[in-house]
Amino acid sequence: MKALFVATSLLLVTNVVQAQQKSLIKGQVEGLASGKIHLIVRSSESRWDTLRTVAFTNKGFSIQEIDVSEPLAARLSIDGYQGGFSFFLEPGGNYQATLRDGELYPITGGVLQNRQIAFEQGQRKLILAVANLQQRCDSLRKALRYGSASKLNDSIKVLQNELETRRTTFMADNDNILSAHLQLQQIETQDSPLNICRQLYAQLGERAKQSRSGVILQQRIARLSKVSKGSPAPDFTLPTLEGTSFTLSKMKGRVKIVDFWASWCGPCRLNNPILKQLYAEFHRRGLEIVNVSLDDNRERWVAAVQKDGLSWTQTSSLKAWNDPVAKLYNVTAIPAIFVLDADNNIMATGLHGESLKAFVAALFDKNN
Repeated sequence: MKALFVATSLLLVTNVVQAQQKSLIKGQVEGLASGKIHLIVRSSESRWDTLRTVAFTNKGFSIQEIDVSEPLAARLSIDGYQGGFSFFLEPGGNYQATLRDGELYPITGGVLQNRQIAFEQGQRKLILAVANLQQRCDSLRKALRYGSASKLNDSIKVLQNELETRRTTFMADNDNILSAHLQLQQIETQDSPLNICRQLYAQLGERAKQSRSGVILQQRIARLSKVSKGSPAPDFTLPTLEGTSFTLSKMKGRVKIVDFWASWCGPCRLNNPILKQLYAEFHRRGLEIVNVSLDDNRERWVAAVQKDGLSWTQTSSLKAWNDPVAKLYNVTAIPAIFVLDADNNIMATGLHGESLKAFVAALFDKNN
């Protein structure tokens, strides 16, 4: 009987602890009388999952009994509002939110969330101070008061160093999802290349690397590694301008250029004369070019090809940014150019204009 009592007591304690781990979000939505609010969490680099959808009124909303096993990057999304309201959702967290479209209304509650808010508020204060000093410094320079401007510039450097020191300290003190999310946020905002992603990931502690944001950063690195210098270029097949089928692996050439562009892309069109020069000079020596257009209008695509006089292979799925090859090559901005060798290994990425011209010319000079 005593053993049964102990076992029952342990079960009750376990149930209480588990119940206490449920999270709760309460709050108000300003500017809308009623609607729906969605609680979503990020599960991978490209996927957000909806945990709960509840109705709200002018009296507010409540999302109860939220069951998560680890801290997650989460967002409250409201029908009729742009974007969403981001926060860290922790097991057992109790959150309060006052939400308004287009304005910074932080969600408070939870150890990690409150810590992040305090850090961001401190950073914003320093950033504003730097901006104000920079404005005064610029005015002094215009007034030819270079001595005073120099002193202000020294003050600006002090604040900038303080910004970086606070960031470094925050990273070191938070070997968890906070530091991982901070690195991931910087990388995604700046669309950082592979080498920067690896560098920032290496700065994370082991717990941060194991957090959901750390895993997502790993996913980004793995994705970018597939189309980085030295990697085999992913093979693809697309319809051509003439209605035939083009496959990259079937294109012969000593040097190959895969150029992602579109008729509406000004920088792409400005780069076309360089490609024409290269093609005219090196095609007979083994240079091949294939354009992958991110247009969704065939007439505009054809007109741009004709106007710019592009005589090499033209391909497109006419799916704009939903083009499967653009996704395969992780293209997030155009022009995006990949230079390949005869075996379709990537030799360079991100080149255009004179830098592209010099790189390709050097390859042919090297190979005679």
